[in-house]
Amino acid sequence: MSDFRASRDALIAEVAERQYGVISTQQLRDAGLDKDQILHRVRIGRLHRIHHGVLAVGHARLSHRGRWMAGVLACGAEAVISHRSAASLWVTTPARTLADLKRIASARELRHAVRQADALGFSTGKDLAGDGTRSELEFLFLELCRDNFEADRARDLQLRTRGYEVNRLTYRQVTERPDEAASAVRYALTPTKARASFS
Repeated sequence: MSDFRASRDALIAEVAERQYGVISTQQLRDAGLDKDQILHRVRIGRLHRIHHGVLAVGHARLSHRGRWMAGVLACGAEAVISHRSAASLWVTTPARTLADLKRIASARELRHAVRQADALGFSTGKDLAGDGTRSELEFLFLELCRDNFEADRARDLQLRTRGYEVNRLTYRQVTERPDEAASAVRYALTPTKARASFS
């Protein structure tokens, strides 16, 4: 193998490594490959077509980041990832993620996202405090919290009318005060007549 070919392969590998395993045909040309050389590498399995003008180097089993990068390369120099993919890629605040989702998600999906963040202990409102004025996002957050509260109480009422006892425990109660949470569950499972012994 010539030194020139080895240096081209090293350059291609370096670019692909920085880009989660993918490279554009333009980048391959910039590395010194012509169309026939690119096609030859595809035929022998060194390159794998992912999108028009975008190839995986070595294998086509890409990570999420590799797939995202392939999409960005396929869409051109001005392309970026956004919304759900960006939230997944860049660790953002819950408020920022909800603001981004508000632009693309349905009201149902957004309510689910707020409920999920709340269940995980993320949506405490701290990210929304800002300078003391309420932003559109803060109003949305508070509205969704109110909607979730109302939906939870409606569900509780339906269960009670069917004879079920409802006891709510938060994620934090279970993880930060497990003894108290376990005691509450034991109490709820104790027959009504025997509950006097718990006090």
